[in-house]
Amino acid sequence: MNSRFILNSGKFTLLSFLFLSAQLTYGQSALGILDLYHDASLSLKNKTIMEASADNDAFGSRLSGISFEAVAVPAENLKNEKISLDYRNNRLVVTVGAKSFTPDIPVWQWLPVAQFANSPYQIAYFYSGNTDKQEAQCKYHPAFLNNLLGLRLFQADLLNKPDIIWDLPVDRLKKYLLDLSERRYTPKMDTLIFKTVYEALISGKRKFSSYVLTDKDVVITFETNASEFKLSGHPYYNFNKTEIDMDNVQKLRQDLEKLYNEIDEYAKLILQEKYASNLDAKTNLKGLLKTIDDNKAKATANSYATYYFKKAVENLDAMNKLTDKEIGVKFSALDEFSSDFNRLWPLLKKYNSPVYTTVENASRWAAFFRYVMKTNPDNWRTFIETTKDVEIISSPLVKTPTSFDTNYLRIFSDKK
Repeated sequence: MNSRFILNSGKFTLLSFLFLSAQLTYGQSALGILDLYHDASLSLKNKTIMEASADNDAFGSRLSGISFEAVAVPAENLKNEKISLDYRNNRLVVTVGAKSFTPDIPVWQWLPVAQFANSPYQIAYFYSGNTDKQEAQCKYHPAFLNNLLGLRLFQADLLNKPDIIWDLPVDRLKKYLLDLSERRYTPKMDTLIFKTVYEALISGKRKFSSYVLTDKDVVITFETNASEFKLSGHPYYNFNKTEIDMDNVQKLRQDLEKLYNEIDEYAKLILQEKYASNLDAKTNLKGLLKTIDDNKAKATANSYATYYFKKAVENLDAMNKLTDKEIGVKFSALDEFSSDFNRLWPLLKKYNSPVYTTVENASRWAAFFRYVMKTNPDNWRTFIETTKDVEIISSPLVKTPTSFDTNYLRIFSDKK
């Protein structure tokens, strides 16, 4: 397989301009030429994200992500009908007026989406590119952590690798990670669709540096007929262009280096023989601060060094709270390109049906669940309570990737 990459911009924090070393643990699964990793040592906080906004600004300092914020609307003839939800005989039941329906959506999809919709947060997933060993590159809303739906969201975010997204991850036994409802699907690359998607992405007049898969401003509608409950509408990729004032970034980088040097200098004066090389401020600031706190007598004895040490640490903290604008990063929405690329959604669903059908379902049902929560809150609370102990037993066990890496040996082998 000939690998082609369209690279996104990095995470715009000052620390990311300095530290780029990846921290990987055991391999969890593979996807094409990518090795996927799940770092079990990371805390839940460092593997999950909870933020309320799905605006572009919320993703300003990230490579890419997925947000669902839409609230569904009823078809014209259903505007005055009461909508309620139930879980009976192991099936999701939607009641519209006097009619009840059992939608054809598996529990591994709707249950995490209901938990997601029940929270005040709209960001489902994001990829930051952060390689700090204390943070995951790939973060998920808790409802999508370590389940098949979270894995599908992860892959939908790999749009910048169009020669990979047709495939599906495999487990350690090289078996595709599929739910029973997807068992008949066999991944196959459609070269015509790949060419169409790839050429759209690299179009010279439409360069982008980041994107968000979102349903912001999408009209998601629900309707019924004699036997079916149906949802329509789908998310889209919202592309953005990033411009960086590298002169300002370089100045800030130099200021940052200077602060680290000052912190180390004053720490040595405070700790004297207690100072060790592993307490370098750039790589172990937490350990350095703890050591100084444990040696209060030395800090008190050298009030001059302690004063300037604290001042340097405060300045460092202030620098790492700079906004994108203060750093010199400007984002602009590529609305025309986003609109044009949105027309390729049916092709993306054909290119990888499990991924894009699942993501489409997640967007639609999150919007519908929000409608029920808004219009029938008592029923919604009962529904959430009823389903809190429901177990997903058909899907394979999944550890959602916290990071991934390109397997260059596999690329070389494929080119032979």
